[in-house]
Amino acid sequence: MVGKGKLKMNRRLLPLCLCVYLAWAQSPATQTPSEAAPVIKMTTRLLQVSVVVHDKRGEPVGDLTKDDFVLYDKGQEQKISYFSKETSRSSPIDVPAVGEGLYSNRFVTVRTGGETKIAPLPDSLTVILIDGLNTAFADQARSKQALVKFLQQLHPGDRVAIYTLTSGLHVLHDFTSDVSSLLAAIDRHSSTESSALQASSYEESTIGVDNLDSFLDQANKKISEFYQAHRTETTLQALETIANRLSGLPGRKNLIWLSSGFPIFVGQNLNGTDMGSLLQPGEQASVSDSRSFYDELQRTWRAINDAGVAVYPVDAQGLPGFEVRSPSASAASAGVLTVVPGTLQNPAPPNPSRRAGVARPIDVRAANQMDQARSVMIELAERTGGRAFYNDNDIAGSIRAAVNDSLVTYVLYYSPAHNDWNGQFREIKIKLNKPGLEARYRKGYYALPEIATDENSRQAVLTAAAMSPLMSTGMTLLGRVMEKPTNERQHVVLSVVIDAHDVHFGRNAQGQPDATVDLLALVFTDHPDPVKQTGRVIHLALKQEQYDQMMKSGIRMTLEVEAPMNALRVRVVARDASSGKVASLDVPIK
Repeated sequence: MVGKGKLKMNRRLLPLCLCVYLAWAQSPATQTPSEAAPVIKMTTRLLQVSVVVHDKRGEPVGDLTKDDFVLYDKGQEQKISYFSKETSRSSPIDVPAVGEGLYSNRFVTVRTGGETKIAPLPDSLTVILIDGLNTAFADQARSKQALVKFLQQLHPGDRVAIYTLTSGLHVLHDFTSDVSSLLAAIDRHSSTESSALQASSYEESTIGVDNLDSFLDQANKKISEFYQAHRTETTLQALETIANRLSGLPGRKNLIWLSSGFPIFVGQNLNGTDMGSLLQPGEQASVSDSRSFYDELQRTWRAINDAGVAVYPVDAQGLPGFEVRSPSASAASAGVLTVVPGTLQNPAPPNPSRRAGVARPIDVRAANQMDQARSVMIELAERTGGRAFYNDNDIAGSIRAAVNDSLVTYVLYYSPAHNDWNGQFREIKIKLNKPGLEARYRKGYYALPEIATDENSRQAVLTAAAMSPLMSTGMTLLGRVMEKPTNERQHVVLSVVIDAHDVHFGRNAQGQPDATVDLLALVFTDHPDPVKQTGRVIHLALKQEQYDQMMKSGIRMTLEVEAPMNALRVRVVARDASSGKVASLDVPIK
């Protein structure tokens, strides 16, 4: 806690010592990963647009300058405040050696020449998401083979992470360019049949008793819609989690999503009519208890765009066969027939709903879900500056084409001239002054008002970052264990450093630099839930010389948390109350 312009500690509430950590004056916490990149004081009103440019042959263009771009925000030309060009082929930076046991959410710990070093991630990152939740088993196997083929041709400058999505999001391997390590991780991964995907569709009952058939169809419809909603919610949450992981990392960030997609209108056609009825001429469309996830999809778009991530969906079905869109034809060709025991000699009469000239309901639903999934993939790609790949059996080629978009990237920064922060979507357009070129970039952003500052909203953000399977990178965090728990003293003491450049400082009534950081620390064993946790609000009101020193050396917190002997790691979560940036860091204890 801080009062009247000077730093002090309330021992009743705060087992944290906050001071300037002079030893970090030259640490990578205050270095920029690329010398060419500008040093920018980011605020909530400075927007970043990542742009890739290709010529008529589809080749990347790498000789453009700031003057070659004109940027429009809802039709109004904007001043480009900062401009940089980034490439995935940049040389690695030689960083100084550091002691053992240092961890960071933005830097990678490497071992070279008998020394431990931390190196910044390169200017180009690719996350590959293997979606086992929304993808049939055979298509997962095909995607896995294509991914292995791609990895075997990985370029030295490519830094790749592989995540999987089943019942939740999991890290198969975090960022590396080590092909053998990635291939070993893929080999350990076993594809599984998605029970949620199987339960998302059903065949009509053919018992022959209208009331019973109708009852069973309605029950199956509710079950299938429950699992469709589950898939949609789980997938959107996973995409947001990945966005948070990448939000503070520099350069081009690609998310290659190997999937068959998910519906956004559960129980509805794309036109909003209820999937429970097949309309005849003159019939009225009805909407039952169906649900639209469009608002949730918009929230995911916002998170992805705020993180500067370009999404590249690759349809794991490749070029889908006829049976994908018409499963009834596939079932018929396989000799599948639904009968009631004892009626084999007298099959049940056709379901009355299957009128002449009307498509089978199962086929209508299958075609609708496929159209919805493809629509979501295309929309996510276009709105984030990526590209959707479908109707193509060359999945490995699609992955390589997506990665190649990061060969040369232009990053434009601008502060919108408008003052309409009403939460509405605003379109971005970029014009190139050189003819014959194509630019790919995100299509806009949501002009959100100031972030929520109430305690419940702030706590919800901290909790989400604390329980996420991935670390968040809104700010740079570094940490190491100073004391491990013992039988006599079951506490862990950590030293944690925040890069002060990532914290937004305003000015208080006395004209002093002022900032507030929410802090949460959780202790984990091998159980998914934390066994101990502590949280505090840290208010910084600094004299100018204190502020200047923090800009050089970072902000260090000595953090003490109760921890049992079987504790494995501590997750530290920090949130800048002014900008809403969130960072988290896992520090292993053992």
